[in-house]
Amino acid sequence: MKKLLGCVVAVLAYTSLSMAGYDIGKSEMVEPVWPSMTAKSLFPRSKKPADTVYVLDIRGLDYNDIALATTAQGIINKDVPHLYIYIPKPSQTAATSENLAICNDEKWLTWLVKEKYLKKTQKINSLKEAIEKWQIKKVVVLDPQMPGSFNIATMVAGVEGMPVAYPEHIKKYNLQIGVDLRGKFKTNIEAYQWVFDNYWPKMDHTVLAWISPQKNFCHLRDYLVAKKIFTLWVTGRVDGNNVPSANPKEEEKFFRQLLAKMPVNIPVLGFPWAGDGVGIGEQEGVAIMGCSGKFLTCCDWKSNLSVWTGIESKQQSYKQKPMRNIKLENAKIYAALVMSDGDNLNTWIDYFYPFWEDKQHGQIPIGWTLGPALIDLQAPLVDYYYDGLTNTDSFGCAVSGIGYILPETFGYDFKPQQREKVWRQYGEITGKYMKKLDMNWVHIARFGTPVKDIPYEKYAAIDAVKSIFSDYGGYLPYEQTLYQVGGKTVCHALKDDQIKELDKLKTPAFVYIFLYNWGFSSYDKVREFTNTLPKNVVLVRPDELMYLYKQSKNGKK
Repeated sequence: MKKLLGCVVAVLAYTSLSMAGYDIGKSEMVEPVWPSMTAKSLFPRSKKPADTVYVLDIRGLDYNDIALATTAQGIINKDVPHLYIYIPKPSQTAATSENLAICNDEKWLTWLVKEKYLKKTQKINSLKEAIEKWQIKKVVVLDPQMPGSFNIATMVAGVEGMPVAYPEHIKKYNLQIGVDLRGKFKTNIEAYQWVFDNYWPKMDHTVLAWISPQKNFCHLRDYLVAKKIFTLWVTGRVDGNNVPSANPKEEEKFFRQLLAKMPVNIPVLGFPWAGDGVGIGEQEGVAIMGCSGKFLTCCDWKSNLSVWTGIESKQQSYKQKPMRNIKLENAKIYAALVMSDGDNLNTWIDYFYPFWEDKQHGQIPIGWTLGPALIDLQAPLVDYYYDGLTNTDSFGCAVSGIGYILPETFGYDFKPQQREKVWRQYGEITGKYMKKLDMNWVHIARFGTPVKDIPYEKYAAIDAVKSIFSDYGGYLPYEQTLYQVGGKTVCHALKDDQIKELDKLKTPAFVYIFLYNWGFSSYDKVREFTNTLPKNVVLVRPDELMYLYKQSKNGKK
């Protein structure tokens, strides 16, 4: 999640579902398309990178050239990764927090070589040199008059084996037109339907992408092209306004029906929101994905995945630090801080990196929410963060399982008798990845006050889940924040006003405090907050909190 969102009031029914004014409508009542589930990874992986990886710095190029460069990278790395790119940070108008220093490709490449994940690198001087070196001749020419054309061209590029170009590139780089999309389509829907009809059988069916076709959204393009990934976008009130090819409402309907025809329980890369009014919106997009049994892997600013996915982790298995021996005392308030938005895999490139490098790391117990998909997409990053774990750190599964879903909409478009199977499969995948990363608690995305529509019992049925931390922010009074479901403890976040009055709680008390990551961007800010807590508050990890809570319930000290 990229910004603090308003509460969502959800009422689940098999006929219609509404969320804070957004009406999800009637169920499509379709039969699911089941995935093969035979691959070791949720995502298509690249082969091991070449012994020499060439490095191209495109930070000084305009976005048209960057689009050509990143899609050419996908073609070059299709069989064996040979090319790594330094891609520029997008303009802040590209809808990202000012706190997020996006895609520090140079820093991580230096680390990959130092830690011997890659053997050696060699500089390549220009995009022109790369085009000539890898003998790129033909290109897919997108339609500059049709804003959605970049996504269409990206999909065609992957299948046809040629990068995406703008018309001016033909002369500039001495290229030939392989596929010309100019003037071919009148609407986005017509174009996406054409791709589905003609290219879907030749594309990867284990993953999708939902990413803005604005030309500054180039970061994922190498991977989307290399792996032939179907890439969609639903326009919003801004990017769909007064654009002849766009129709937000019809696109929403079209893609919801199209997604239902694609396999269930597969990830969707990217993000459905790209700025105020640009795209359908975060919760609306995640809801539509979930209706068709898809989950979001937020990674719209991930670059070089065609290289990263070819690099294996060094660790054979991952282990978190054991719980500390904390004595239960009746006069204490035990509080677990849970940091949000680790499902946003962009954050692990740079946003959370300073926490691990800070001299204060380890001084404040924090529960870090982490999207388990990181192990498939960037395994060396998982090595880095697990190697740096202290005994005050705990990783939990974020958010809502293996991927970002709104639990109240998941599987909604399928026939009732099939929904349980869709959910069960989602739980199996979640449990498998939690075990890979030695996780025992899960964070659930819940917005607003209703509790009845969140299927906590489905999460409790997952063996790896020992406790459930729910909510994006606090909504319930303390008396309702802890209870048992299926033998597992559900813990809800405290409201802000309750946090200010912690000293009024009857002790021993056990509380979960939600840290909105964009507001707690450093240890200094976390410490500033913890210094305001009453003296009898003991900060613990989420797993330690649940252990102490069970001790108290059992009458043990």
